[in-house]
Amino acid sequence: MATHLLLTFLGLSVLYFNIIEIQILVKTIGVTVFLFHLAANLSTFIQQSSKQFVDPVNRLVLVTGCDSGFGLEVAKRLADFGFHVLAGVLSEKSDGCKELNTYGCKRLRTVKLDITKQEDIDHVVYLVAYLTNYERLIKDGTPRSIFGHADGRLELWALLNNAGLARFIPFEFGTIEDDLMPMFEVNVFGTVRLTKAFLPFLRRSQGRLVNIGSVSDRITIAGLTGYSMSKHVVKSMTDGLRQELSRFNVRSILVEPTLYKTPISNIDQLIKLFNQSFHRTDEMVKSDYGDQNYKILFENHLRKMIVLTRNNINEVVDSIEDSIINCNPKDKYFCASILQKACYWIINQLRIDFQDFLCTFTPPRGFVNFCHQLDSYF
Repeated sequence: MATHLLLTFLGLSVLYFNIIEIQILVKTIGVTVFLFHLAANLSTFIQQSSKQFVDPVNRLVLVTGCDSGFGLEVAKRLADFGFHVLAGVLSEKSDGCKELNTYGCKRLRTVKLDITKQEDIDHVVYLVAYLTNYERLIKDGTPRSIFGHADGRLELWALLNNAGLARFIPFEFGTIEDDLMPMFEVNVFGTVRLTKAFLPFLRRSQGRLVNIGSVSDRITIAGLTGYSMSKHVVKSMTDGLRQELSRFNVRSILVEPTLYKTPISNIDQLIKLFNQSFHRTDEMVKSDYGDQNYKILFENHLRKMIVLTRNNINEVVDSIEDSIINCNPKDKYFCASILQKACYWIINQLRIDFQDFLCTFTPPRGFVNFCHQLDSYF
């Protein structure tokens, strides 16, 4: 009887203090969101009132991944602003390439650019060397006219590494060759190859290197481990180059979008890729995870995650454009709602086990240990 009374007392005490802690947490979140909102509006007002823009005349921007999404819209936006834009596309038959070719702006041209293929990169280096009259990198022969009278008079002002690939699968599923390496070939090695190839042009123009990261380089969620790994590399490269290139007055800038409604977040495509990886997974691994039950669980997890995608991709396009046209750009642009920014900030202040709880709904280790100790004591 005494044991039951003691357990009841302890339970009520824990519940009481948990309610108090929850109330404090809710108030803290409310105040934090308000302060974030106030600071963001104040910062935007100050920046907009004192913003100065780069002169786009005779300046070239190279953008990768223009078949769809951010790259497609940014290429058009920068051309309209006055830059000459070389838009790299994976396929010249893609709808995005056709849209850009018929856009009607003489300062916008497409070029086939698969950043996983060195021959494509070499060809674009040759074109840019010709357009910028960079004699050290010009090969024999002259390509066909690209921008007409501007050929040979331009300078490469910015490289936008926008091309990316996402596969949302558990780390143990699939194979390295078919599931992990494709993401690293595009997000990491392709980005590194392209950056190294065009840094001589950017040093010469004292221009901008803009890399597209992700909220996944801030927080890793189960099922996005491989993708987060690749985006952490992009973040580290951008941070390191920001320091190394400062002596040349070259800005290295990171744009970190949360999940937006683009082809990369198409739920049908994500589930299709997951199912392909599931079929490639070792039978022992599938059995340990729960086989078909886990497959259904993960597909539902994907559907719930995609519900959180933001519709207005112009939030990201605006940030990318600002990183290129603003005379005093930010070093990092985090593209998300005010509430999302506040939530990510709060999560990053928590202990690791509580962060894991919010991402996976697995009880924190400290709470589990406490329950075990209490159970053994009685």
